[in-house]
Amino acid sequence: MLKNFCRWLIWSLFTLTLLLCCATWFVTADVTGSSMYPTYRDGDFILCLRKSKITHSDIVAIYSDELNKILCKRVIGLPGDSVVISGNTVSVNGAVLSEPYLKDLHWSEKLNIKVPDEALFLLGDNRSDSRDSRELGCLSIHNVRGICVIDITKVFGLTRDGFKLIIPFMWVVLLVGGFRRGKQVTN
Repeated sequence: MLKNFCRWLIWSLFTLTLLLCCATWFVTADVTGSSMYPTYRDGDFILCLRKSKITHSDIVAIYSDELNKILCKRVIGLPGDSVVISGNTVSVNGAVLSEPYLKDLHWSEKLNIKVPDEALFLLGDNRSDSRDSRELGCLSIHNVRGICVIDITKVFGLTRDGFKLIIPFMWVVLLVGGFRRGKQVTN
């Protein structure tokens, strides 16, 4: 009995450690609107890696002070970059971006900006229907919640509400599984 309790306790500690690691390293975000279509759709639920090194083309979940909400947008310009938009062509530091993720090329802009320190220049993938740095200006790098890594809706078919329902069930299975794993089966 004591042996089973010890196994259950170790399994419980493992489960708790896993939960704390997930809470420390990951954050979630919801996609609202069609600004990231076709990469993300309205209602998609995204798992984001907290504060790691941000690079060009990453999709980030970032808080917009002006809109008072979290946005999911693609990183086009990092601090110090020169971003030029001419028609529907985007250049960063003189190099034209290859953007195979864009499906709608029916947008046209004219913009020339140098990204300030501690800021990011962000664009939605659906450029004709996106409120992004073209309108909002560069957003503070300190408002980044995380880098989008997994579209939970596409991979598992779960929205935020479905995820809320399944997570407690998963933790119970882990805890009970650890307890049941400790039982000896005899023939």
